[in-house]
Amino acid sequence: MAPERSTAEILSALRNAIDPVFVPRPLYRVASLPRNDTGKLTRESLLGLVQACRARFSDGA
Repeated sequence: MAPERSTAEILSALRNAIDPVFVPRPLYRVASLPRNDTGKLTRESLLGLVQACRARFSDGA
């Protein structure tokens, strides 16, 4: 949603906008969100995306 901002800038903005307990840890940057044919985000597709990000992060990529 904000490709021009760094991860640090995004986290700083989130810390200023919401309660710190809700700030995501870690923050995964992705090219796009997995939407279905009606444009909705499904729980299954988001879980798959998170699992892929975690696997990539743990591999050191």
